[in-house]
Amino acid sequence: MSKMNKQKNNVSRRKFLQHSASAAATVPLFNFLTHLDANAASVRKKQKACILVWLNGAAPTIDMWDLKPGSSNAGEFKPISTKGDFQICEHLPKLAKQADNFSLIRSMNTR
Repeated sequence: MSKMNKQKNNVSRRKFLQHSASAAATVPLFNFLTHLDANAASVRKKQKACILVWLNGAAPTIDMWDLKPGSSNAGEFKPISTKGDFQICEHLPKLAKQADNFSLIRSMNTR
């Protein structure tokens, strides 16, 4: 490859893989949104609401929200008690103080 072409196409293998991974991670989101749109009338009728927090590239759920202390698949973080009736990661102390103001869903089943 000539020097001119290399500068013109300045896309490294790493950059290509990062963009590919980002694109692949959005597929489940589009599936969820399509399903939500198809069932919007039913959801509105039942007056239900859900806030989806999509943390692409964030810490795994099991390390932040659903710690399993003593389990063989437990992460390195320690659980702390919240103002609500559950435990979350030690790195979320401010959120733990507000836990009586939100609900944490650790498992969910949809149609």
